[in-house]
Amino acid sequence: GKDLAKKEQQIRKRISQLEDELATLNNNLGFFADSKKGDAFRSSFEDKMKQTESQLKTLKNQLKMIRNM
Repeated sequence: GKDLAKKEQQIRKRISQLEDELATLNNNLGFFADSKKGDAFRSSFEDKMKQTESQLKTLKNQLKMIRNM
């Protein structure tokens, strides 16, 4: 009902935020691609991207469950 629709909307909003964040991280990663000092930064960005992708996957699964209720 109404609560599920609200929860779905919250999840969709969070997915959108995470997708934007991922795009930004990916873009920023490009700045360090050619830099020798960028290795530490790149590693940090890659870790953050993996965490964000994992969160996205979880949220998308939650969205599927809500839709199937």
